[in-house]
Amino acid sequence: MRTHPAWVQLVGCLEVCAACGLLLPQLLRVQTWLTPLAAFGISLLMIGGAITHYLLSEMRHIYINITIGLLSLGVGVGRLSLVRDDGTITQKKITK
Repeated sequence: MRTHPAWVQLVGCLEVCAACGLLLPQLLRVQTWLTPLAAFGISLLMIGGAITHYLLSEMRHIYINITIGLLSLGVGVGRLSLVRDDGTITQKKITK
């Protein structure tokens, strides 16, 4: 089974867009509710990547997809719990 080059380019473009969606809203403090959505999108991309690597018999690459997918899922759940009703992110203060 071969992977079509256009498919690889599409997935790469989606990964770059998801990474921008993960970083830019927090850095620029605009539309911060997009961060959890981007994190969940990365998790979905990693599930698709793990399935693709399995179908191509590339078992050693599956662990990378699972690790990144679980990390981004954790970011998504963590950031989703901080989203207010107006779409902004609450900032938790660390107290000593």
